[in-house]
Amino acid sequence: MSDIQDRPARIVVGVDDSEMGRVVIEHALDLAARHQPAELHFLRVVTGGLWRRPHDEDVDRAHDALAREVRAAIDDFGGTRARVRIHACAGDPVDEVEVLAEDVGAELIVVGRHGGLKGAARLGSVPQQLLEQAHASVMVIQPDVYEASTSGPVCPECAAVRAESAGNQWFCTRHADDRPWRSTQLMTESFIPMGSGQML
Repeated sequence: MSDIQDRPARIVVGVDDSEMGRVVIEHALDLAARHQPAELHFLRVVTGGLWRRPHDEDVDRAHDALAREVRAAIDDFGGTRARVRIHACAGDPVDEVEVLAEDVGAELIVVGRHGGLKGAARLGSVPQQLLEQAHASVMVIQPDVYEASTSGPVCPECAAVRAESAGNQWFCTRHADDRPWRSTQLMTESFIPMGSGQML
């Protein structure tokens, strides 16, 4: 194998202390299970307020809390074969995520959509800024309650048509004329492992 193939997939995971933090951790563990070998770098950034700057004790508490959350998620996940490291620091969330990603040579950054990494960053600016600035690819995890603002819930009749036709027909008669540009085709019935010698 080449050095590139032997190199672990390095993923930096920005985790705040909101409810989305656990969701982001679980997504990162799932990603690591799909990419072997893998190296996960979980990061919590402590930010200050108008009247108070973070201290070493704040960073230590953030580190310990993140370690507990990650350990609990790994236990619930049934373990992981990934190499896991915990990071905590004080500073600007976007800057610190970018610096860590560059330090470890990360291919991917994972953050949550609602909630940045800490404090005022929960306005959601962190994911947006990372998408614009980071050199690594960025995966933004949506909360479970997220609802698309474009077309709303899928039409029940369309869903039934897709299920009955195994996806060969995508829209019900009411919507077929509304979206005539949509084309869908089933490429294969089952997963074909790479290196099996079969061609699509």
